[in-house]
Amino acid sequence: MINLGTNLKRIRHNRSISQLTIARKLGVTRQAISQWENDLTYPDIENLVKLIQIFKCDINELLF
Repeated sequence: MINLGTNLKRIRHNRSISQLTIARKLGVTRQAISQWENDLTYPDIENLVKLIQIFKCDINELLF
């Protein structure tokens, strides 16, 4: 089961990074990050790769 929203929020909080900071790095709105974290929408593959690079994490840590 994919847990992107929960994991994204947890990783972001653990690294003390705001939604706005992530949004600016990705070129999306803060609301988009909020929607991802609440599993309302999902990032496209390009932004998923960027999230992995920003957080320096494994794709499995972000998705599962």
